[in-house]
Amino acid sequence: MPKPIRQKVVEIEGFKYIFRHPGLINAIKMDENTRDENGIRSSEAFYNELMEHIIRLEDGSKVDFEYFEENPGFLEVMSEAEAFVFEQPKSNRYYREKAKKRGLMWRLVIEKIIDYETALEMTLDEIYEANAALDIHIENVNKANKKGGRK
Repeated sequence: MPKPIRQKVVEIEGFKYIFRHPGLINAIKMDENTRDENGIRSSEAFYNELMEHIIRLEDGSKVDFEYFEENPGFLEVMSEAEAFVFEQPKSNRYYREKAKKRGLMWRLVIEKIIDYETALEMTLDEIYEANAALDIHIENVNKANKKGGRK
């Protein structure tokens, strides 16, 4: 029995795209067919392959260069599709979303309030409390600076 085709739905710039994995052998062929004799990939040919075989709109229709002349997000869609097909590290968009979800934890680490290991051990309630305490501290420092005549 053939394996079901893996799919992924992404939303970029307000448009939903469906990526359909071509299977390992076809992915390798796509990559090889878009490289010259020196092994250098042609971006145009590679993007054409992604648009022809991988990327679909929500209604199932294909996209092409003309579509992206009128709609935003070309490079982001191509990057997401390539990461999906070749299972590369996730795209910058993925990590930005992940960082946003864990923003309160990262704030404490980046501001050097706590170290990363400590942040991982904290409960969500403790992270919220630590951020509230940091906010209060910043407000107090700002008030003191205004009273002291400093900006």
